[in-house]
Amino acid sequence: MLGKALVGTVLWNQIEQKPMSTLLLKFCLALFPVLTTVFMICWLLLSGPSTPHPHQEILSPICWETNMDVAMDRAEREQRPLFLHFVVINDSKSQQMEREVFVLPSIADQLNTNFVMVKINASENAALVQRHAITATPTDLIMKPNGQLIHRRMGIISAERYGEYLAFLQEKILSEEE
Repeated sequence: MLGKALVGTVLWNQIEQKPMSTLLLKFCLALFPVLTTVFMICWLLLSGPSTPHPHQEILSPICWETNMDVAMDRAEREQRPLFLHFVVINDSKSQQMEREVFVLPSIADQLNTNFVMVKINASENAALVQRHAITATPTDLIMKPNGQLIHRRMGIISAERYGEYLAFLQEKILSEEE
């Protein structure tokens, strides 16, 4: 009788008439969306920051040109050297440079300020690859606006070494201007 008073007459009548398995099933179905939501929130909080898939396109802070003619016109107009970055989109080494080096604000700022940046997909630009004798990716060519080669660099390097490389380039470009 005490149970009936606590639960209420209507609910008690429903409990007496239904088998326990039916009530348990309804209880579980009612709680499923709540438990799923709690699980998803915990999973998202505990999983930490996500890293892109090696072949996922990476958002870059670098202002890339993709059209060589437009880039050459811009380099001539702004009197800045061209920085040709040859990549293969699905190449892990090219992607590694994008993920670990070009995303750094200090490096991106130096590149955007001092060069007209051109990203060239070597798979889709056979004529440029042949003209510049590109044999591996990533390969960077630094050129004067008239197309004269200043420097060539192949392969991947760390962000720290890339910063040193940019300092070397600045020194080399300044010494050639004198």
